[in-house]
Amino acid sequence: MLLLAAAVRGVEWSAVLAALDHFPWLILFPAALLVVASGLVRAYRWHLLFLGESTGVLRLFLIENAGIAFNSFLPIRVGAEVVQYAFLTRRYNRPSELVLATLALVRTVDLAVTIGIVLYGFLLVRRDASPLQYLGAGLGVTVLVVGSVLALWLVMERWSWLARHGLVRAYTGALRGLVARPRRLFSILAITLFQWVLLGLSAWLVAWGLGTGINPLTALVITLVVFFVGTTLPGLPGAIGPFELAAVSVMEFYEISAEIAFGFALLSHAVLFLPVIVIGAVTFVAWGVPWQAKERQPS
Repeated sequence: MLLLAAAVRGVEWSAVLAALDHFPWLILFPAALLVVASGLVRAYRWHLLFLGESTGVLRLFLIENAGIAFNSFLPIRVGAEVVQYAFLTRRYNRPSELVLATLALVRTVDLAVTIGIVLYGFLLVRRDASPLQYLGAGLGVTVLVVGSVLALWLVMERWSWLARHGLVRAYTGALRGLVARPRRLFSILAITLFQWVLLGLSAWLVAWGLGTGINPLTALVITLVVFFVGTTLPGLPGAIGPFELAAVSVMEFYEISAEIAFGFALLSHAVLFLPVIVIGAVTFVAWGVPWQAKERQPS
């Protein structure tokens, strides 16, 4: 509640209503479709991480959305992985350590790519940067992202005493499998980037409708920062509060008024969260709660 209060402090509500009054509401439909498409791409990436196990993309898509939807109603958002783990191990009888390892790998890749995009995106503040400087920065960020994954693998390999723990052994094995397949590793990193680009385009449509004038890459950076902060900090259900405060703060950095930024926060919040919540709710209705699901052999 305090974070939401901080987000609306000093906001002129008449200006917010004026911005929303001129907003082309039909644009929310393609924006929501981009969110769903991003979820499908994310599920395909998770599918690629199940080395040696056949787990369908659509199944992972539903499971991941169910976890995120459940997570969005918690004040401290730590429930997504619990739901996803329960569905895969209890309903579909996937190996426990493998599921945990893939969940950890997903977070590792997400964090590496997110940091890379944000570092690159903040270069946009420099209006005098040349194309060669942008290219050099892009290559540097790429090396940083790939290098961080490889460095993590080397650390895990050197600390052999960690291998005594089953989860760490499974995680190290999955990471080793990726490093041994450079093409798959780069594919997963590229898919992760594409997944975030789709979310960024969704947010950019909202920003364009509000007349912010920002470009798609700036919208991508804003989306990443806002999404990361909004889903990490504790707050009201649905990430209400952290999301709005992060959106207003980051867009102020890009010299966008608090009123337009708050309008963007409201609309992008709905676009990014509502499709996931609806898909997750349908999954729960169809499958029931995962910790009461009867174990069955994978089909």
